[in-house]
Amino acid sequence: MEAGEKARCCRHRAPATRELGWLALITCYVFAACIRYDGMVTVVPGSTAQHLILDFGASNQNTVLPAVDAIVVEGGPFNIPKRYSAPGTYTWFVVRSKGTPPSAARLAQIRYGAVPSGFQQSAPPLPLLRGHYHVEVRAGKERAKGSFVIDSEGVAWPSPT
Repeated sequence: MEAGEKARCCRHRAPATRELGWLALITCYVFAACIRYDGMVTVVPGSTAQHLILDFGASNQNTVLPAVDAIVVEGGPFNIPKRYSAPGTYTWFVVRSKGTPPSAARLAQIRYGAVPSGFQQSAPPLPLLRGHYHVEVRAGKERAKGSFVIDSEGVAWPSPT
């Protein structure tokens, strides 16, 4: 290959390289716009049965918090077998009020029993006793779930199931 051919070949590849650069940049923007809710609800360290804070992913800076439609807490004492608990009974159930805009429903955290502005209770909060609890945050078609345990001293701990 002669020098002239080599230079022509490199000039030929330059537009393709630019196109790949633009494609990479556009892909990054699309990916950043599509980062979604991580689907995890966790207990903030230091939470207790009397002061339980649930985190909906605010600690993850890449999380886009969705507009919450409902927050459901179910569960109870260890000594009540699950098969005996009535279906459809909740420890606490909060729903977004009609007319509340989605921008006002993007919650990062919530304190158990404290109804956020723009929401209403469908079931009042029951006392958190020693036991295992499940949380579900509903946001449109998305669901975020988590579990926590209240121990014998009233301390809340994240639960893997």
